[in-house]
Amino acid sequence: MSDNYAISLKRTTALMAAITFLSVITVFNLSSVFSNKVGAAQLESRSLTLSSTLDGSKNVGTAGSETNGAAAHHTFEFTASAGATSATFTYCTTAIGGCTAPTGLVLPANPGASSGTTSAASNVLTWTDTISGGANSVTFGTTSGITNPTSAGSFFVRIQTIAAGPVNVDEGTVASAITAGIEITSRVAETLGFSTTGDFGGVGAPGSTCAALTGSGAITLGDPTEQTLSISSTYDNYSAFRIYTNSANGVNIQYEGDTLRRTPSSVISHMPTKAGSVPASEQFGLAVDSVSTGSVSTASRSATISFANVDQAAALANVPDGPLTIASDYDTGSGTITSGGTARFAYVVGTPTTIASTAGFTNCKTVAVRYIANISPLTPAGTYRTTVVYSAVPTY
Repeated sequence: MSDNYAISLKRTTALMAAITFLSVITVFNLSSVFSNKVGAAQLESRSLTLSSTLDGSKNVGTAGSETNGAAAHHTFEFTASAGATSATFTYCTTAIGGCTAPTGLVLPANPGASSGTTSAASNVLTWTDTISGGANSVTFGTTSGITNPTSAGSFFVRIQTIAAGPVNVDEGTVASAITAGIEITSRVAETLGFSTTGDFGGVGAPGSTCAALTGSGAITLGDPTEQTLSISSTYDNYSAFRIYTNSANGVNIQYEGDTLRRTPSSVISHMPTKAGSVPASEQFGLAVDSVSTGSVSTASRSATISFANVDQAAALANVPDGPLTIASDYDTGSGTITSGGTARFAYVVGTPTTIASTAGFTNCKTVAVRYIANISPLTPAGTYRTTVVYSAVPTY
């Protein structure tokens, strides 16, 4: 073998040795890069649920509600391998590749998931509670809400579970989307249904629309044949009103009118304070009868009237339907009216006076109003008249 050949062989051997050495170094470096990926697996059954998919500028409602994107709760569910001790959640605009944080996303310093804390990166949450090998669920934002991204569209969260070392990393990505939400606007008009009648044939069933009362508003007080009053008997009669309203602050039902009058100077005295009937003394008054039922007899009518569609006290006080409260001077209109009797009446002249009221809405109430009249032996003869006007004054 020549010297030149020997030198060439040595150089070749040295070069191969160098190549072999470099190859070993390369394998070693790759192994060190992926040392924390040994045993890596795909996270199974992973999902992300947002309490609100509205963007982070929307803060209507309480934290964690569907209308509050500025203080949202983010719930992650996933199945991890055995041995995992912690997990990270990295928010990105893409599912793979380089990670850019979604615009407007704000992760709180205290995300409210037991030992979970934000890491130094503004788009990474770290959950340091013990993670079970199996199904896991964690909600962030319960202490301080998460501010959702401010741009509509998809975003992604890359989840990694890590065992001691850290080794055996499981990973997977979940996706969610920020939406604009559908804002629906409608209006409910102010409503009021109020009607009166003196004809109980017009007091029909209210039905679903709270049908208005119909018929004449004229009634008589006195003998059914002659319509005359007597010093020995008290005469009564009825009218009715029906009310419904959606007024949030209630409604006052008022009456206003004169007493029974023959001439400017000749009247039947009214009852300024609550009192019983006293035959042979001048009296004119009214009250609500919320107790009588069935067919009701009156001294001024030859036939009975039906209270079938008139509400009793329990119905008037029904809370879900909006209670109707009868004023104390007018809440004892049922009972007897002879020789004092048990019923009580009052009447105020010339001033709007509340007979009933509600604190809020009321859902169709039908009320019977009872009137009485008495005269004294000295009451001048003649025809006495008055008009009692009822009004409903809602406050919306």
